[in-house]
Amino acid sequence: MLPYSSDILFTLIAEYNQDYRWVALLFLLSSVGVLFHQYRSHSVRWTLALLGMGWIWIGLYYYYTLLNQLFFGAPYYGTVYIIAGSLLLFASRRSEGEQRVTSTPGLNLWWYIIAFVSLAGFPLFDLMTQNGVWPLRLPGMSPEPTLLFTLSIFGLYSRDLPVYVLILPVLTGLAEVYTIIALQHYASALIPICSLLLLIQYFTNMDRRRSNH
Repeated sequence: MLPYSSDILFTLIAEYNQDYRWVALLFLLSSVGVLFHQYRSHSVRWTLALLGMGWIWIGLYYYYTLLNQLFFGAPYYGTVYIIAGSLLLFASRRSEGEQRVTSTPGLNLWWYIIAFVSLAGFPLFDLMTQNGVWPLRLPGMSPEPTLLFTLSIFGLYSRDLPVYVLILPVLTGLAEVYTIIALQHYASALIPICSLLLLIQYFTNMDRRRSNH
């Protein structure tokens, strides 16, 4: 079990969002903007860059600063997020031109729905279940929506993304099962489900590439 309750966590998230309200607003607006740009241009360069900054921010400020006072494992999680964010930034610099949407039309629609849930679903759910407008899990600020948004982008463009970018977010998503059970955040069950689906999709695409050769 985790050494803190869901109520304590959301109290800290409320203070965290208030302290960094302008950063939260910037991440939210930027996430919507890059998703729209990506839909129009099929380029994930700016999306990967924004995700990288979000993962690094969460590592430094959410885990190292916010949760470090509650959870002995917070620095380890923070280090994973910083490494993953750095790999995303590195991949964004190497990404040029158009990337192919790798999903079938139905799966493609699924990943866009997941992207919408990550950007709007988490804040709306928290708004309905928490007190006030501050204890909200926001993309770029909290792990769950940021991780889910990352998985949705990977689901859309996994064929053109290097494997080193995929590993840590997928493993983090699978490890989220423990947090979901410990804090009873069952609405976050989409995260490990999407991680597992992404793994299946990635290895299916790998088999198809091998068969084509």
